[in-house]
Amino acid sequence: MMPSTGFFADFRTSGTRQLLRDPVTGRYLHMSGRGTTPRRVWAWSGTADQAAAMKRVALNARGEPWPYVLIREPLSGDTELSGWPAESEVTDGR
Repeated sequence: MMPSTGFFADFRTSGTRQLLRDPVTGRYLHMSGRGTTPRRVWAWSGTADQAAAMKRVALNARGEPWPYVLIREPLSGDTELSGWPAESEVTDGR
């Protein structure tokens, strides 16, 4: 068992997060990495390197189009972090 340092940081309260958004539709890549969602709360979030790796897989391995651009947004003041989306708000890309 590892000793506890007693240190805890809430990384959701400050800084920025990076999302992938389709500039044509305005929808975000779903957190599962497949399909889209109009809500940031269900959007994929990660690093630029992770986004680049996902793009390579989508283009090379699956032959899928990649319309997404990486955007950065502040974490503080996010008002979409509560509630479940309606079923109609999540698509699987089919």
